[in-house]
Amino acid sequence: MERLRISACAVVLSCLFSPIRSSAATAPAVIKLLSVTVTATTSAVPRPTGLPAGETPYREVSMRDRLYNGVRQFGRPRLARIGSDTATELHFRSGREWISVVTQLPGGAVYTRGDLRRVGGLAIAKVTGGTGRYAGIRGTLTILDLPYRGLAANVYRITR
Repeated sequence: MERLRISACAVVLSCLFSPIRSSAATAPAVIKLLSVTVTATTSAVPRPTGLPAGETPYREVSMRDRLYNGVRQFGRPRLARIGSDTATELHFRSGREWISVVTQLPGGAVYTRGDLRRVGGLAIAKVTGGTGRYAGIRGTLTILDLPYRGLAANVYRITR
């Protein structure tokens, strides 16, 4: 069933994504992934430490996802399982959303952390660094929820 949903979304992905640009010596400038949620939990949260005064989170969403290639990249074909991520979203009474994501990919991890901006049907957050092949990167993560529950297109645009 999961494979069928992934295949159905391949058409959507091919329409959404432009060709990938990459260099053999560096991480791709654009990483295009299909995210399939494995687990998601929602809970009410007490006020976490380190947040600005006046901010009141009321909900925390924790997710674990499997990641598949949206296009041929990392020397693997489109729809090949390529990694995983864990994410935590905090939702505030003010409408603000905050996210922290650790994405495991071939050659290292990518870190995304900060405010989650909603623009049209997209959610955008800052890439703040990484490990291994992704050490010292910056950029953005753009998330588009797809019409199937638990599926999303994740596009990382990264620079050094």
